[in-house]
Amino acid sequence: MKELRANKAFDIVLSRGGVVSLNEQLVTQISLQIVNGILKPGDKLPSVRALARRLNVHHNTISSAYGVLADENLVEVRHGSGVYVSKTSIASSRGNDLDSLIRDFLDVARKQGHALQSIRESVKKWLDKQPPDHLLVIEPAKDLQKILIYELKQHFECEIVAATVEEVIAKQEMLTGALSVSTFYHATEIKRLLPSDALLVPINLQTLQPELVEKLKHLPEGAMVGIVSTGETMLEYARVIMVSLRGEDLLVRTETFESTKKWQALSKIADLIITDSYCFEKISNFAGKKVLSLKLISPQIVRYLGNALKNSFS
Repeated sequence: MKELRANKAFDIVLSRGGVVSLNEQLVTQISLQIVNGILKPGDKLPSVRALARRLNVHHNTISSAYGVLADENLVEVRHGSGVYVSKTSIASSRGNDLDSLIRDFLDVARKQGHALQSIRESVKKWLDKQPPDHLLVIEPAKDLQKILIYELKQHFECEIVAATVEEVIAKQEMLTGALSVSTFYHATEIKRLLPSDALLVPINLQTLQPELVEKLKHLPEGAMVGIVSTGETMLEYARVIMVSLRGEDLLVRTETFESTKKWQALSKIADLIITDSYCFEKISNFAGKKVLSLKLISPQIVRYLGNALKNSFS
């Protein structure tokens, strides 16, 4: 028998003063956790009095909810021992694929007398409260999409995809469960085009990396700097940074990553090679320590996005 610890995902949130009684809310939420496998057969639920204290409700409310769940064969009440998730519950007997879980949940909710409209509204409310489960990079430049995805994947294990705003508008289901990310440069226009409830986080691209500033500061006038990237967008962005830091006193040459022979030739004569993070490893393996990666996403942005993925903005 597995004792259900308080920190396991047995999370009940009650809305007081609404049209749905506390008893119904308890039955529905516990049922959902059972049918979707969060609570597994044999798990011991909190005692009546312990759960009543935790939720600040009368113990009769908990006892009544457990009774309903027992009538539905979702839990077993073992006198002198406690309340356990039934080993013959609909979750274990009818499969764990998504359609089965939804069907089972609807069966439980309908048997409790909930109207379809009420179920729909309640499910939507809970879906809206869920934190995002993936990152969606909305960016018009395909080369920048590739770099941003690469950098984000170094920090996050969730799914990360990219699209242009036109692609998102044409296929708005991409926004479901997404935390959308765009650069500040395009954020205003993207926000105007997206649905009003879409989550969009504008981010500043990192420019003044200390290592980059230090390297450029010590280059003599007339030194050659090579810039290599996956596409023209990043090449222009890096060139603007160069000019802002050193003006026109350095010789700057650019090559795309796909032009292998050209960037290899450039790396042999340049005093410094600046590249994006996506192609940094391959270029540094060829050119050694003269290669510096221009990272677009700062540690501060990583922390911010990490917090956003853990919390709902609803």
